[in-house]
Amino acid sequence: MEEVITMERILITIGCLLLAGWQLYVSYGELRRLKTKGNKNTSAFASFAIFYSIAFGVISLGLGLQVWFHLI
Repeated sequence: MEEVITMERILITIGCLLLAGWQLYVSYGELRRLKTKGNKNTSAFASFAIFYSIAFGVISLGLGLQVWFHLI
């Protein structure tokens, strides 16, 4: 029996994939900015922020794909 794709699944998938794409794009831009303009006055926590931003993007991407392929 084939499972029907509901509107909720489609909206959750689109939302998660858009959020993941935006988060990874912003993280990459911030990483480039930090590499070119970072100096001794840059916060030591900036690298943690970028790492967790990328991790959040990957988790959102994984969640969106799991919802789309009916894994959860």
